[in-house]
Amino acid sequence: MADDLRLGTYTTEAQISLHTANNCGNVESVNSTWSTAKAGSSESQTANNLTIRVAKDGGSGSSYAIKRSFINFLIPDNLSRLDNTPQLRFRVSSLTGDAKVFITSIDYTNATRTWSDTSAANAWDSVQTGTGAVYYMDDSSPYATVSAGSEYITLDLNELAKFHCFTKPYVTIALINYTYDRQNSPTATTNQIVIDDVSDAYPPLLILRKPWFVNDRGDEFPVASDYTIRAFDVGVNQRDRTVPQLPFSTAIKGPAFLRGKNSSYKVTT
Repeated sequence: MADDLRLGTYTTEAQISLHTANNCGNVESVNSTWSTAKAGSSESQTANNLTIRVAKDGGSGSSYAIKRSFINFLIPDNLSRLDNTPQLRFRVSSLTGDAKVFITSIDYTNATRTWSDTSAANAWDSVQTGTGAVYYMDDSSPYATVSAGSEYITLDLNELAKFHCFTKPYVTIALINYTYDRQNSPTATTNQIVIDDVSDAYPPLLILRKPWFVNDRGDEFPVASDYTIRAFDVGVNQRDRTVPQLPFSTAIKGPAFLRGKNSSYKVTT
């Protein structure tokens, strides 16, 4: 997992970036036969390059070439739950041909904390293509249609992605071509999507929405949006709380100050 994420005020979302440069990349499979290339053949791995590709040439003029990309987010150690599904943000820097991306989960059996430590063959085989494994679905269509641009694309992920965020130390998101790779349909055309990686201006981001965290003093959670100070709650995430529970004798007397402050109401005579 990543380090603990500290919250100082009411927080509606937490932005998770790539922890290291070696936590994203692609795996390519090339073979003269489509079915062999699709199953995985002589796989090669390239870290820090996010390219989704299905083409007939593959550099040799007669082979099928398929590239699948992977983004590996380390989840903060102290995340305990999410009240909303997460979002994935990335930027498409260039696009040729088909623009449909299948965004899905992986089989974590042979996965590793740092993505580049996973072998190319294991990474290729880990991609789950069943509808029940998908992380993103637009109504009834299990794919996102993307376009190249100068800004982030933001996609709402689903309950499976939300569940994996607080049950796994890292979440690996696989991105593959939907029309040809996922649908197992060979093509003689070149289809390629290039996404900004960790070295580019718009690296991928995972947005945790309405997160709950735990600290070393017990449960920690955002102050309610009405800024009510809860003096007797254990481990509440309020400003200037230094003990798990405020002693009864020093609890806040009378109305508390607004705007998230945690100081007692003072009466002078």
